[in-house]
Amino acid sequence: MASAMGLEIIVPDHAEVISAVGDALSLVRAERERTFNNPTPADVQALVSEVEGEAMLAGASASTLDVRVEQVVERGATRVTVTGAVGLSSGAMPGRQVAPRDEITSIASSRGFETVTSLGHYWFATANAAGHLAVFDLYGDLVVEARGEALSARDATPERVDEAVVRQTKRVGPVSIPPDGWIIGGTRFLQAPDTSGAAIMETALALGTGGTDVTIIVGRT
Repeated sequence: MASAMGLEIIVPDHAEVISAVGDALSLVRAERERTFNNPTPADVQALVSEVEGEAMLAGASASTLDVRVEQVVERGATRVTVTGAVGLSSGAMPGRQVAPRDEITSIASSRGFETVTSLGHYWFATANAAGHLAVFDLYGDLVVEARGEALSARDATPERVDEAVVRQTKRVGPVSIPPDGWIIGGTRFLQAPDTSGAAIMETALALGTGGTDVTIIVGRT
């Protein structure tokens, strides 16, 4: 074609590698359908969590998950579809192996954390230094590192969350800079758009539907 048109052909280096970045960002998809008799919000939430877990175990990054819930009326079923992109980190690819506890502990230790505990589909790390904490995903990738405090949603109240927000609020002269709030439960890791105790607890209670343990973190990165 180029010869017939009198044009020069320029072949880029490594042209045999087609869309390497696009391949790294390829979507992971998980889907499950279940028949219910009058499903409750807890039933749907439990199914969503299962399918999100499958997508994450297949290599999807938690922060990229997109969830679609459909009602299949003719079969009285609920279908949940979750898609997510593979995380942009060294060695990340669909189907990669979940990191064992000792590997997570080693990764956390390299960042100065002494204690690591399981937190749903995440790992929660703390250091002897007061308020230094972090959350890692199933593969040992850092999700958030902050100075702050954690509360169990089972024991928390809007008032207790508000008190934590006050403690973690930074004051620079006359200016008050509020902290961030994160809610972790099962496969979910959410950043609260509003750090009021009422708003954070509302989100935490929604994630806890079906008995999921939920942790609230208030602090700053």
